[in-house]
Amino acid sequence: MGAAHHGLSNLICLVDINNQQADGPSSKVMGFEPLADKWASFGWHVQRVDGNDLPAVLAAFDAARNLQEDKPRVILFNTLMGKGVPFLETRDKNHFIRVDPPEWQQALSILDQSQQA
Repeated sequence: MGAAHHGLSNLICLVDINNQQADGPSSKVMGFEPLADKWASFGWHVQRVDGNDLPAVLAAFDAARNLQEDKPRVILFNTLMGKGVPFLETRDKNHFIRVDPPEWQQALSILDQSQQA
């Protein structure tokens, strides 16, 4: 509330929405939607983008920086943890289970292969 009240138009807040936390899917542990409406109700300029899509992320930053409104900006990023690595994308406890060295090598190999395709 304070950021909008003081017209902090140089402020860009980033929110990662990956729907994961230690106790299960965030949406089932504690509902937080409609998140964009909540930020907007406090006077923020809101964008919501696919946080795994780099061009969309860059475009959101450009739009936030170029906004002419005298208000803070927030970018809500819908993300999939482990994006691009199937066995990590489907792991439901990415927040607190570490990736072991053999898995790191497997993940890097998968990502390298996708870069070459």
